[in-house]
Amino acid sequence: MNLARLAGQLVFVAGFSLFFAMKMAIVAIPILYRSAPVESDDAYSYIYKASQMRSCFFQDCPAMDDLREQLLSTTGDGGQKAKRLEFYSKIFIVYQPLQSLIINALHAAGLSWENAYNTFVIGGGLFLFSAIGFCMYILAGPGPAGIGLGLMSLYRMQEQGFHYISPSNVVVGMGFLMWGVIAIRRDKAATPMMVAAPLLLALHTIGQLYVVITGAMYTLLSNSRKSRRFMAAIASLIAFLAVAHFLPHLVTRPDMKSAEIGAGGAPVTRMDIVKDNWGKAETIIEEWQTRWFDRNIMLALAVAGLFAAVYRKRWGYLALLALLTSALAASLLHRHSVYPAVLFMRIWPSTAVLLTVLAGFAVWEALTMAASAISAMAKRLYDRQVPLFNESALAALKIVAAIAVYGVATGWGADWDRRLEDSKWDMRYAMESALARYDTFFNPEQPKILAAVAKPGESVIYTDIVSLLFHLSYGSNRFGAVLVPAVKNTPDKAKWIDDNPSIKYLVTKSPVSVMPNASADGLTVSYYDNMVIRGLRQAGAESVFLLLANKSSQSVALDIVPLSAEGADEPKGAAREELAPGFTGWKRFYLAKPCGAGGVALRSQEPQSAVLLRGVKTGFNSSVNWPWDTGLSIAYLRGPERRAVDVWDRVMTIQRQGLLKEGENERMISFRTDYFSFIKQPATVVDDTGYCVLVSGS
Repeated sequence: MNLARLAGQLVFVAGFSLFFAMKMAIVAIPILYRSAPVESDDAYSYIYKASQMRSCFFQDCPAMDDLREQLLSTTGDGGQKAKRLEFYSKIFIVYQPLQSLIINALHAAGLSWENAYNTFVIGGGLFLFSAIGFCMYILAGPGPAGIGLGLMSLYRMQEQGFHYISPSNVVVGMGFLMWGVIAIRRDKAATPMMVAAPLLLALHTIGQLYVVITGAMYTLLSNSRKSRRFMAAIASLIAFLAVAHFLPHLVTRPDMKSAEIGAGGAPVTRMDIVKDNWGKAETIIEEWQTRWFDRNIMLALAVAGLFAAVYRKRWGYLALLALLTSALAASLLHRHSVYPAVLFMRIWPSTAVLLTVLAGFAVWEALTMAASAISAMAKRLYDRQVPLFNESALAALKIVAAIAVYGVATGWGADWDRRLEDSKWDMRYAMESALARYDTFFNPEQPKILAAVAKPGESVIYTDIVSLLFHLSYGSNRFGAVLVPAVKNTPDKAKWIDDNPSIKYLVTKSPVSVMPNASADGLTVSYYDNMVIRGLRQAGAESVFLLLANKSSQSVALDIVPLSAEGADEPKGAAREELAPGFTGWKRFYLAKPCGAGGVALRSQEPQSAVLLRGVKTGFNSSVNWPWDTGLSIAYLRGPERRAVDVWDRVMTIQRQGLLKEGENERMISFRTDYFSFIKQPATVVDDTGYCVLVSGS
């Protein structure tokens, strides 16, 4: 192995390792530290599609029949129709059957639905990033691929990026794998291509486009386009595509055909569609152009990289680049009834990889030229030849020097600090979003409780899509279902909610979930702020029971301090409880007589607090965890100092404590069942463990 090849291999190992580590960290770390799957609304949609294969394959169970009628209703304004379309897609449209089969297989092997889904996500990430590295190594060569992938490690694509592994991203991974195989095997790639095509189509509808691109690349790189093998391969791809296209039109249940909202309004021209899509596409492209360098530098590197790829005869890479950029341009003609540039965003991630590797070609070629010139100079110096530079070496050094001078003149080097800082905060934002959004505990026993008390013919009303999808995943589709966001503020509300005698149960978000210190499975007791239980004196309580959990590996002291009506501490009557490492259970605290008029404050004595409050009640005669209809409330008050929470601290300490909004000094929640307006009163809370509260009406 010569020195240049060894250098290329080392550059690839470094660049790919950085790319792989950064991308997998954003995918895997939130999964490890969350209770609920990342992006829970989408995750439970995928989970329910898998569960649906077992429990309601033909989508004819009571919940699905009710929801179909609600979501296909034509009442309401455009915004309401768009919301219904989104809900219908999450519940009904089967566009990723292979993913559902994989999750089902993992669930059958003993994993919970959530762990089965998370296993698919992590496995999909490992596959996607490995396939990208393999393909770029084959098509671009180790040096350019290593530099390009190293740059990609700092780029978090918005919307359909690699920070969230969905079936469409696994399709991208399969595409990269097949493109690399075609570049290596050429005509002999027919068999693996015919095996991969149905898998691509079964993973996501975008697989149809990737099958077309794969077939086109096979055609461009094939050496025997008139052979039987080639003809059979292309005919097979066409047959698979025909089945994928026509099957949704022939099979009505399960529904595999994407629902679209009618356009309405004035006629839309092709130019209008392009303008609408280009507005979003331009933002995406500009973000890529300015991620690492000035826009002009990135353009210059891309052009130089294109010439370098041609010079190095990287025809496979150039063919794929041409196919993807053509598909990207054609996607501007595609119209989605709600969101602009949807197809563009699906194609952009794979195209962005190849465009970034263009910069890798330019940089690698410049380094190669400089190294060759220096090597030639050293040899001539050793041989005592004059002049030291021959014409080719001198030309190479002039080009490299011109690039360096241009970079210095435009502040290239100085600007790198800011761009690296922007990239760091962008990655932190991705981690922050993945850690925080919908991170809560869904109790898998709650649907079983519902199944034990509900009767056939009775209906359940759900106030949000995540609670609905969770319950349906665990078998609640045997009962009727009403989704409040689908029918509220429409004429359908009277039929489905106001005049619906079958509604006997309500599933809604717990009031605890709106607290700023709400974590995945409880309220964080903070060292910096006060959490106050109010109403104890008014309720005549002599003691209070707290369900506590110490998540840390060391003992934590918890103070219970009475407060005056003005909120000042009343040291007399204060108590301290030492919680052992890993402790979870109820603790009874006897209250001072009289109890503080302002309630009692809970404070952890550990700055990196990992103590959670999971329940409050005044007696053990209650089967629920929170003090419903007792007059008690819980308030979160800003303390004397406010801590800025760093996302990396959160990851390392499993501490995802929220903060009050700017200007907000207090947030309070009450536990009153008469607030449940969608169910007949008086209401009774049946279960309140986790994110969902299950309520029974009279």
